[in-house]
Amino acid sequence: MNKTLPILCAIFLLHNNMLYCKKQKKIVSLDTDKMHCLAKAYRSYISKITKNHTTGKIYFYMTNGQVIPWQDNPNKTFQEKLVSSSLADIVSEDYPVNKDILNAPHLNYDPGRFRNSAFFQSIYGSTLSAVKKNLVEVPWLPGTMKQLSKKPIHLLFNKENGAAAALEKVSQTLDRLPSSFKKYVLSPAGTFAWRNIAGTNRYSPHSYGIAIDISTTYSNYWRWDHQDNLDNKYVKYQNKIPEKIVSIFENNGFIWGGRWYHYDTMHFEYRPEFFCKKPIKASVAAPVTDLVKTKSGSAFCPKPAN
Repeated sequence: MNKTLPILCAIFLLHNNMLYCKKQKKIVSLDTDKMHCLAKAYRSYISKITKNHTTGKIYFYMTNGQVIPWQDNPNKTFQEKLVSSSLADIVSEDYPVNKDILNAPHLNYDPGRFRNSAFFQSIYGSTLSAVKKNLVEVPWLPGTMKQLSKKPIHLLFNKENGAAAALEKVSQTLDRLPSSFKKYVLSPAGTFAWRNIAGTNRYSPHSYGIAIDISTTYSNYWRWDHQDNLDNKYVKYQNKIPEKIVSIFENNGFIWGGRWYHYDTMHFEYRPEFFCKKPIKASVAAPVTDLVKTKSGSAFCPKPAN
């Protein structure tokens, strides 16, 4: 390996105010843990992350050419975050991974409902035809279907960023559950559907093929349960989905709509950014020759592979 490459990369970072450059699809240290987790979860689709010395603004450069600011207005209301989410808004609420599902979420606590369309379209497809090219069939509970002499079910899901592979792992694990759990997942309501979220003009994650709705028979949805209260004044939490099923999805990178104040208990969505381990500090993880101190903090460029 050329030993001058790390030094040259550090000079390049200093000159371009760069916080991350893509060499081995590895991110070691960014401004915040949440920024690190978002970048780590979608690192194959991010070419670089930069910080402007003058304004302090941070930008994500996507591999499809999109340039997306990390933050716009840090003082948005809940509704403003829903309508126009920044990248920082996406991860502004911590998702309670594998926590007790008996506790009702507090007012407007909806981790994962803030979605930046430009960002997710850069990963999964920006048009109907682009998304369709990324869809693959995932066999759903094949063992159970065979055992019950039912027609096989194949669900369309996006192959990008490991989404379809994650759903297949979910299917395989659910397939091994005792029969008492099968009624909740045996007849899924759908995965891919090019449509808006109900009551909005925003694309649903179903449009990108990264969400699945399990059986509606045993599910609760706040808009169904509170037809007379759609102005969000008060939502009484309801749920029938067992914790065992929720855990299987969460263990494979899916968030659950039952964790939301505006609950949607049939809804599971592939969002790996919420399942990020605490990042390793650059000063510990990388040799000093790979780091350069800039006005924006430590910048890091991984060594190229041998």
